[in-house]
Amino acid sequence: MKRLLLAFITLAAATALTAPAGAGLKDAKNKVECEKAGGVWVEKDNKCGAKTE
Repeated sequence: MKRLLLAFITLAAATALTAPAGAGLKDAKNKVECEKAGGVWVEKDNKCGAKTE
């Protein structure tokens, strides 16, 4: 039971830390907002995408 609880808490913490970063990319309406959110502007689709390394 402790293992299940620990796994759930770990998953919840990981989601809480990564969700705000992804939210900025979806909300970006132009190139400047996209770059401020840490994304890459895709001209052909006029959308903000995640940076790939």
